[in-house]
Amino acid sequence: MYGQGANFENADLSAAYLEFARLSGAKLHGAKLQAADLEMTWLSKADLKGASLADAKLQEAKLGESNLENADLRGTRQHYSNFQDSNMEGCQGCPQTWK
Repeated sequence: MYGQGANFENADLSAAYLEFARLSGAKLHGAKLQAADLEMTWLSKADLKGASLADAKLQEAKLGESNLENADLRGTRQHYSNFQDSNMEGCQGCPQTWK
């Protein structure tokens, strides 16, 4: 999926198959991405404020410079994911070692 800069605000994408998707700069405020497959997805500069990614597969996802404020990443698989320069204020389950 090519969705750079797309608006997915409050979208229900639970369990969606989004491997290798290009969502850089997408607006995902309050989006439901529980158990979604986001492996290798480009989410750099994406706005995920208040989004729920609980139990999502984020392996090798690119989240550099994204906004994860108040997002829920509990139970996610984050192996080799990149969170460089992401805003993690109030985020649950975010890797604190990337601050």
